Amino acid sequence: MKIFVKVSAKAKKNSIEATTLDHFKIYTSAPKEKGKANKAVVKLLALYFKVKPNHIFLLSGETSAYKIFEIKN
Repeated sequence: MKIFVKVSAKAKKNSIEATTLDHFKIYTSAPKEKGKANKAVVKLLALYFKVKPNHIFLLSGETSAYKIFEIKN
């Protein structure tokens, strides 16, 4: 399953907001530097979808706020 994510780094708290079935807004307290925000987003998605973090792959948007992830069961 592919999902489309808009990430807001350095937020006050970590949260996920589903806007449609495959579009999400994710707020993470992690900073953007050195991929820390991407790692935090993967962990949040793993908790949300109840899968292991190694089943979530970043397809595009490594340095962008808009990202596409693939989640494999």
